Amino acid sequence: MKNPTIHDPYPNYRPAGYRPVTIDEGTQYCIKPEERQGPGTPEHIKKYRKSEKNAFGKTITHYGKVDDVLPPDSHTYGLVTADSIHVPHVLTDKGTEGVQGYVREIREQNYQRNLKEPLGKAGSRNYEWPTKAEDPNFRFGVSTNMSESAKDVMYTPASLQGDEHSRNLYIKSHGMYEAGEQKNRNYNWKLDPKGHVFGKTDKVATDEMRYILQSDLADEKFPKTQIVKKNVEDFKDYNADHLGKVKNLAQTNPYITADHAFGYKPRDKEPWNVAKCIRGEPVLNQVRAEDSLGHATKSGFRNTPKEGDNDRVFGVPTIRNDIKKPAMRSVADTNNYGDEPASVGLLFPQRFADLGVDPSDFEALREKEVIRKMFANIGYAYKPGKFEGLFQRAQQLCGIDEEYCSAGAFIQAIKEMGHLE
Repeated sequence: MKNPTIHDPYPNYRPAGYRPVTIDEGTQYCIKPEERQGPGTPEHIKKYRKSEKNAFGKTITHYGKVDDVLPPDSHTYGLVTADSIHVPHVLTDKGTEGVQGYVREIREQNYQRNLKEPLGKAGSRNYEWPTKAEDPNFRFGVSTNMSESAKDVMYTPASLQGDEHSRNLYIKSHGMYEAGEQKNRNYNWKLDPKGHVFGKTDKVATDEMRYILQSDLADEKFPKTQIVKKNVEDFKDYNADHLGKVKNLAQTNPYITADHAFGYKPRDKEPWNVAKCIRGEPVLNQVRAEDSLGHATKSGFRNTPKEGDNDRVFGVPTIRNDIKKPAMRSVADTNNYGDEPASVGLLFPQRFADLGVDPSDFEALREKEVIRKMFANIGYAYKPGKFEGLFQRAQQLCGIDEEYCSAGAFIQAIKEMGHLE
């Protein structure tokens, strides 16, 4: 018998939560639908679908050209050209010797460039040279004797360093003064140029930094009085930014006191403050819960438990223990198989988290030989006697008698026995 106090606003809709007469309906089949063969895509629609256009082993063709009538596969596109001399024939030309070579030389004589610049030979101008020019050692021009080297012309020879006359010549020709030497143009000075200083000397000031920071001070240390126009000072007062003061925006009212407060003064005894503006003061109808709160209003998604189903849980569990975890998990797999790290591990990661080492790796039990090789690889290779003592202490910390211990217990044993340097 139905409870008369419960009103169902949708009496004609079937509630969820029980197996219907039809087998392929219900929550289970919505989450894990069975594979079924659909009606298929019509032939005149297939050319528009990506699954048909991007199928394996097929050429990608635009749907506008699928129905075009094309020539057979043996058809050759392009223009047929006449046969000509091929590249191998040009590269392996044999017409350079014998009668063909002689005929070729006769034809090449018609070109002026072949006479002046023959290929592989020196150009001939048909000059009539004297007999002595035929000697291989013959050279044109006039022979010259050895002269000074360019280095001695550009730089002073070491042999002339003590010669004052030669040094003056190099100063005149090259301007070669010594390092730090004053230039001398041989002026007829009435004074000693080496000790005289040109220019006007400034008056020695004893308070230069103060004078620089306070340039308006005169020699008598009193500010200078300058008379300027009032509109200039008013412009500076309104336009400039004064240190430690609010900028004057020409809104000064002489009738406003320093304790004046701007704004509207409310007439109510309990005016609205910031908290009331944020939270408001709603009436009962505004804070009353909606009638649909706690009830499914979408058709087909109402889970009404039957009598005896009070402990029944609808939907998919957060941790998917109902399905088997795949051996190779895809990046697109969003299921939680119970091996997800806690939020505290994301906020405060462990010491070796960046190396992919989990804290559980230190607690895993390992064989004695594996422990010995592991610590030897990181620089802690112990002798057999010392290693045996550390291993027995690690077994006591693990609480086992077998030939196993954890890496964390072995580290603790090393710290206790003082072998961790």
